Amino acid sequence: MTEAFKKYLWVFFISMLPIVELRGAVPRGVGMGLPFWPTYAVSVVGNMLPVPVILLLVRPVLEWMSRTRPFEKIGSFFLDKG
Repeated sequence: MTEAFKKYLWVFFISMLPIVELRGAVPRGVGMGLPFWPTYAVSVVGNMLPVPVILLLVRPVLEWMSRTRPFEKIGSFFLDKG
């Protein structure tokens, strides 16, 4: 693996983190010496990649929560609102 590919991979995974996302990935990539626009593109793709997985899993998880004792109120609440 080349050094630049490793840096882009770091940017990709940083952009997937819930709180850091693009706000941390883009400055980190530019700080590592990567050009802005490719770093931005990799960050956007990395940020959007978990969305389909989350959308597919949210309903089964909420249904499980609504049937499980300590989570039934919050699970039912979000299931009804969603």
